[in-house]
Amino acid sequence: MDRENVRKETQEILEKFALSLEKIKSSKTSHHIFREVTERKENGKSYINFKEHLLENASNKNEDFILTEKGDWKS
Repeated sequence: MDRENVRKETQEILEKFALSLEKIKSSKTSHHIFREVTERKENGKSYINFKEHLLENASNKNEDFILTEKGDWKS
């Protein structure tokens, strides 16, 4: 296919798609939730020993930090 045929075929596909979209009925309702207060209070249970548990599972650590190299997770 040459460049012009690809362009024409792409234009036809986009036009057919646009016509199909016009046929779809929409309720046109907003899905946004507006609140006066934008921050919420955490009321769930917290995991008290999260840091210790996380460090236990780390393969390479130094006291309070997990040591890793950029891209090391890919291997």
